[in-house]
Amino acid sequence: MRITEEQIKAAHKSLKNENGGAWQDYFGLLFLEEFHKVPREQALHQVAFGGEDYGIDGYHFDKAKRHLYLFQFKWSGDHEQFKQGFRTLLEHGMLEVFGANSGGRSRNAMVNSLKNVLRENRSRIDQVNFHFVFTGEPEKAENSSVLGALREDLENRKHMLDEWWGKEMSMVIEYRSLSGKRSHFVVDKTHEYPLKLSGSLEKDGPDGQQMLIGMGRLYDIYGMFRQMGSRFFERNIRHSLPEDGSVNRVLQKAFRDIGIDKRLDPAMFAFNHNGVTFSAQKIEEDGNGYRITEPRLLNGAQTITTMARFIDRNKGRDDIETIKDRLKRIEVICKVITHADDPFITTVTINNNRQNPVDSWNLRANDQIQLELSDHFRGKLGIYYERQQRAFEGLTEEERDEQGITDDKAIQMLKLAQTFLASEGELVVMRSMRKAFEEDKQYEAIFHARRLEIDPRYVVLCYKVQFRLPLLTRSILERGENKYSFVGRGRHLLWALMCQAILNDKDLPKMAERYGQDLAISANYMQYISSLATGACRALLSELVEQEANATAVKNNEFNFLRSKQSFDYCMEVAAKKFGWEKLKLSGNW
Repeated sequence: MRITEEQIKAAHKSLKNENGGAWQDYFGLLFLEEFHKVPREQALHQVAFGGEDYGIDGYHFDKAKRHLYLFQFKWSGDHEQFKQGFRTLLEHGMLEVFGANSGGRSRNAMVNSLKNVLRENRSRIDQVNFHFVFTGEPEKAENSSVLGALREDLENRKHMLDEWWGKEMSMVIEYRSLSGKRSHFVVDKTHEYPLKLSGSLEKDGPDGQQMLIGMGRLYDIYGMFRQMGSRFFERNIRHSLPEDGSVNRVLQKAFRDIGIDKRLDPAMFAFNHNGVTFSAQKIEEDGNGYRITEPRLLNGAQTITTMARFIDRNKGRDDIETIKDRLKRIEVICKVITHADDPFITTVTINNNRQNPVDSWNLRANDQIQLELSDHFRGKLGIYYERQQRAFEGLTEEERDEQGITDDKAIQMLKLAQTFLASEGELVVMRSMRKAFEEDKQYEAIFHARRLEIDPRYVVLCYKVQFRLPLLTRSILERGENKYSFVGRGRHLLWALMCQAILNDKDLPKMAERYGQDLAISANYMQYISSLATGACRALLSELVEQEANATAVKNNEFNFLRSKQSFDYCMEVAAKKFGWEKLKLSGNW
């Protein structure tokens, strides 16, 4: 397919007085003409020029195929350009076209034209295609963590199509390049399941959220997992804990005591279990129970996966059906949350998992900034960012290749947070990382959008220092064991000064090119950081301990001053005078 910038600008020049819009808006017009052979006069009504398009830049109805196409167009090779439009489609577009607002007039003429076509051809459409058209690589869009989460949210809204047409619709989501390359996902099933809840009650949230609470069968939830697979856990904060972990051992024993040994009454399980929490697109009464649409388990994944392992392990037994019958009698408290946005669901997930043995940083795994960082490191360096516990070790070689992962090590969330803090001398915060992730203000000070603006190679240079702090300490001690005996008590301070030494290096771009492309710790990299440690950093630490109060503290074996922000600030004041250093942060574009 041949569409050039010159052609787009020419179309804009000749048509802008009547239709308005920026020149990039006319990419969609030419695409419809070229690819779908739509006459220009018709295509002008099928493309949005300007804003307020609800995340839909254009549409096309193919009568012969019985397909409806909804487009987003970006005259760009950067797949990240789709993020905002994707969010607009999810938050406004789906509701406007297929939801409660579908019968009313819209602010956008193209959307009104789309609605008319839908009403007139309702019975003639079997499939809805969401096409994201650009000039880049569809494979990169497919591997984006952010776009992946947004795509799943769109897939979860397939039920809106089914309801609007009154039948099971086919849905396709496709990234398409002008080069002809495509990456597409077929969604031919809306996940709906019966769920019986006894003693149910309803609770309304502050902003329209709804929660239904009742006692439900654990086996029914296990059945959802068997049909949906890992998709059932897509909002989960971590991958499965090891089978021999304490939580899983307790659960395995409980299932054995109930199903095989019959030493435990199934009714007792609920008394010893915190219950499970779902999010869902909707839940409706259905006969003598409920019907839940697109459920996602927010907590309780370990219970479900452990039950699955237990059943699989015993499926060869002659009495397996008897065992299952006893397991079917297990009930747990179920909470189903609907009409809630992503930030609300994230908060619920975090708070529900606080009761379980999970580290606080794992509770942040699905935050938007963590998804963005995942794309950042993978896209720029081919390094996997492990935001979910144990996720990297679970990837096959094929999956790594598909995602463009070239490094055999991963950047871990906790260690990255410590790197950001070290680079800014926040030594006190580094001593209480659990609190740093639990308190929103501290967490947002560590992980914010400006972290995405810094060259990721600079981050890698500082990140790798932590793995060689013992050797760097030893290299300083070799310059005078008695004189520098205190160094081992201030490793975080040494790391902080090392970060600043790296970032203030006049040859930083060259060092980033040599040593910041991957997580390997080569002999040359070690030589480089050792020279910084035994040179500038050693000199700064010497001046710090020569302060009268600090010298006295060292004599008395008191080293708390080495763990303070004040000591870092003092060293940086000395560094500014001695070496011309500035306090540089791993954020922003500098």
